[in-house]
Amino acid sequence: MTTQATPNTPSIQDYLDQVDQLGLEAAKGGDSQIKLDLLMLEGAYHAKFDLRPDKHGTGIDDADMMTRRYFKGVTANSVFARERKSHSKTASNVRKVIKFGTSPQWGTNEPLANTNTFVATWRAKRKAGEKNLDDVHNALMRYITAQMKDTRLITGDQLEKFAYKPGKEQNTAADVLRAQIKTLTKLTVGKAPSCSEVDTSPEVQAAIRSLNQRLTNIAKGGV
Repeated sequence: MTTQATPNTPSIQDYLDQVDQLGLEAAKGGDSQIKLDLLMLEGAYHAKFDLRPDKHGTGIDDADMMTRRYFKGVTANSVFARERKSHSKTASNVRKVIKFGTSPQWGTNEPLANTNTFVATWRAKRKAGEKNLDDVHNALMRYITAQMKDTRLITGDQLEKFAYKPGKEQNTAADVLRAQIKTLTKLTVGKAPSCSEVDTSPEVQAAIRSLNQRLTNIAKGGV
């Protein structure tokens, strides 16, 4: 994939206007951060934004400029130093997204298409009431970090796991069964968590065998 600028893509002014609007939305409590992420990604993919460091003056790149526009709407104040920590973090994230959007290594329409798939998946999970979902902006940043280190496009289950908070991925039935088998096995030798007792009873042995059989059935595609 190479970055693409086509007659059908928005102009720079279009992007400026949209960033201004997102800043105003954020000032009213709107969830505009992910919209800013996706807008910057799209613009970078279509060669509207890049990482030239002094593009808009000494030390001012596209990320700095667009962040200024965004926070002008948020704070009704164009002074970039105001809320410096928030500005700096947002500019860093925008810069990260631009770098990602201009990366050519994942094939046609990428990384734009895969990112849109990921965000759509996150939204579907939220609508379905999934637990332990990370904030969509944070989830996207973690996905981008991982994808930038991988020459292969991250897809499927590996992509979906970024929707969840770190360490909070949804367990499968097989995961739960394995945990139970492990606990019961430790119980037979007196090493179960917070329990020094030993239980080698036929019932415990039967439970372990039953759970192992269920794992086998799941591996074979059983329901």
